[in-house]
Amino acid sequence: MILTDLKSYLIEHQRVPLMDLAYHFQTTPEAIKDMLAHFLRKGKVRHLVGSRCEKNCCCQSDSTNLEIYEWVG
Repeated sequence: MILTDLKSYLIEHQRVPLMDLAYHFQTTPEAIKDMLAHFLRKGKVRHLVGSRCEKNCCCQSDSTNLEIYEWVG
């Protein structure tokens, strides 16, 4: 995967959870974060952190599902 593929995907979907990016590009969340760092430095992507519901009935325990990246380019 190259940065232009990641950029295109983010532009198309606007807001994407980290796990969805990792799944789509068939790589680890850490690898995706490393690539996203380029766009974060340039101010093209915003990192958002979701919150768990208080009942814990609908949220998974994996914190990468709560990390969301938004294209603001």
